[in-house]
Amino acid sequence: MVLVASTIENGGRGEDRVVIRHTPDGVVVVLADGAGGVGGAAQAAQSVCETLANRATGIERTAGFWTSAVYEIDRLLSGSATGGLSTAVVLEVAGGLAFGASVGDSGAKMISPTGVLDLTKHQLRKPLVGSGSARPVGFGPLPVEGRLLVASDGLFKYAATQELANRALQGALENAVQQLVDCVRMPGGGLQDDVAVVLCEVTGIHPPARRR
Repeated sequence: MVLVASTIENGGRGEDRVVIRHTPDGVVVVLADGAGGVGGAAQAAQSVCETLANRATGIERTAGFWTSAVYEIDRLLSGSATGGLSTAVVLEVAGGLAFGASVGDSGAKMISPTGVLDLTKHQLRKPLVGSGSARPVGFGPLPVEGRLLVASDGLFKYAATQELANRALQGALENAVQQLVDCVRMPGGGLQDDVAVVLCEVTGIHPPARRR
């Protein structure tokens, strides 16, 4: 079983989006952050989330599958009338393994008591999805240890990795999600940017052999 908790806090732009799809053997998390200052940013982020989440059906997927899916939505958005640019992170957890693809400065990390693994460390920040030239990078499959954190740069940009790790492991998932958002609040309680956060935890599954 994969447990999931999430939140989106509006920091003034309202351009972060999250869609979660449960599958027979896990979950697919898609997070997107529309590029501020560019027309159609929120619409682009919503399209990224909905389109990628809708691919979570039928066949067994891989990191390569999700990389190709992000390529496809990039081409689709680049030719749309609304325009807009967005980051994209798609993380699938299936059978105790984590894999997916990303582009931009949103990201995914695996956090356990022994350390933090940046699943999206090789991603390219630009060009973004919707440019027609995005270059998504796949990651995994990797056996899940601890908790999986997917978030926009509204979290990662303003908090140290160790602070995020400490809070991500605090108590129930819902509590930990709120703790993560609170660590990037300004003294007055506001946020410097939109913050989208998803935490996942695998329970009762022994990972099979890695997918190729």
